[in-house]
Formats: sequence, structure tokens, C-alpha cells
Amino acid sequence: MTYTTQQLIDILDQELKAAWRGERVLLSTDDRLANPVVSKAIGADKLSKVFAYQDFRAQIHQYQRDHSVSGLVWHPCTFKDHSIQLPENHPELTAIQADKVPLAAAKASIHQI
Repeated sequence: MTYTTQQLIDILDQELKAAWRGERVLLSTDDRLANPVVSKAIGADKLSKVFAYQDFRAQIHQYQRDHSVSGLVWHPCTFKDHSIQLPENHPELTAIQADKVPLAAAKASIHQI
């Protein structure tokens, strides 16, 4: 069974919360940030949380590409008397090649209103 877009959003949300609670630790943060001053100012604990989440999100993006899971979410929009569902790329997911078709179709449908 392939995860859906909504399931991936939920998984990423849970992972982000776990990272900020300190439940995810990445030990190799020193070599990730080229600027030692910024690294020291932010602190190893915060860097570990950020990089742990970034690594997990990159794995989710690869899963999306491997299994053709869309990164689009749909929102209802109303313009004057017209209602339409519009796609938007979720900020934590990546767009896949197939996402171009509904995005282009949505753009065309807006111009018709």
C-alpha cells in the first residue's frame, strides 16, 4: 500500500513535533554547517533537530518520486459567485512531474472565471 498525500503530511507533522521535542537526534551536525560562528550561535541541539527533520523530509520526497505521490493539496476558493477547487504544492512536500497537469489546468480554469 502506498501512502497518500495526506498521510505523508501527517507523518511529516508527527516527525517535526518529535524532532522539536528532542526525540530525534542527529549526531553528525558539525560537518553540515560550513560556518562555525553560525553553528556555535545556533547550538548543536537546535542544529541536530533541524538536520534530523531535513533528512527525514528528504526521504519523504524520495518516497513521493518513487511512488508517484502528489505533493498537491486542494483548497476551495470563491471568486465573486464562482467556487473552484485550486491545487497548491504543500510546503513540506515536493511536486512530482505529474503535478504539472492539474496546476496548468487550474490556471486555465481561473482565466475562464
